Parts: sequence; C-alpha cells; structure tokens
Amino acid sequence: MDYIKPLLSFSYWFNTTAIPFLPAVNKLVLITLYGLLIAGIACAAYAKLGKKLEKDLKRLLRKYAGALTTAGVVGLMFYAFTWQRVPFLSMRFFFVLWFALFAYWIWTIIRFQTKELPERRKMREEQAKREKWLPKKK
Repeated sequence: MDYIKPLLSFSYWFNTTAIPFLPAVNKLVLITLYGLLIAGIACAAYAKLGKKLEKDLKRLLRKYAGALTTAGVVGLMFYAFTWQRVPFLSMRFFFVLWFALFAYWIWTIIRFQTKELPERRKMREEQAKREKWLPKKK
C-alpha cells in the first residue's frame, strides 16, 4: 500500500525534478514505449509494402502508424527527460498528459474505423451499382 500513497500526492506529479522510476517500472515503461514505436513502424511498413490492400485499409494503417510512432517517440523523449532529471520537463504530469492525448488520438482512429469506413464502403458499393448501368467512355 505504500506504493500507492505517492501517486495520490500533488508533489509526485508536479515535482520539477522527478526522480527516476523504480527498476521494475523502468523496464515496463521502456518495453511499452519501444513496443509502441516498433508497432508504428510495422504498421507503416505493412501499409507501404502491402500491394493487395485496399485503399481504406492502407489509410487506416497509416493513421495507426502515425499515432503509434509519434506516441513512442514522444514517450521516449519524456522518459529521457525523467532519466536525465531535466528540470520542469521531467514532471510526471507530462506522462499523464501524453497518455491522455494518445488515448484521444487512438479513440478518434477507432471511431473512424467503426463509423466512417463502413459508410464509405457502402457509398462506394452504391456508386458502383449506379455506374454499372451508365455508359462508359470509349
């Protein structure tokens, strides 16, 4: 229970020179941040190299790649600030802000994936049905 007590204090989140993470937490944070970065690079590579992917899926993969890569790089930057004990930039509050912005970004991508993509596919199918009967240019 002593591990939770500092999380509830104002000084833990807004201390201008935060102490580095505990070794176990340090490894977990690094694995998570590198995982985000590698997943973003993998999504970008799959979107670029996937020749038979449809346009919407490529666009979705590029959105995920941008979000994951950016979150990984910015998170590693904040981690380096904490590790080097840079005044002001090493505040733990920046990790909370980083996580909130990353979660919002992923939420907007998921909303795009679940609401806008099906609508676009449906409109494209209806347009294809209509154009099927229209005269084509020779």
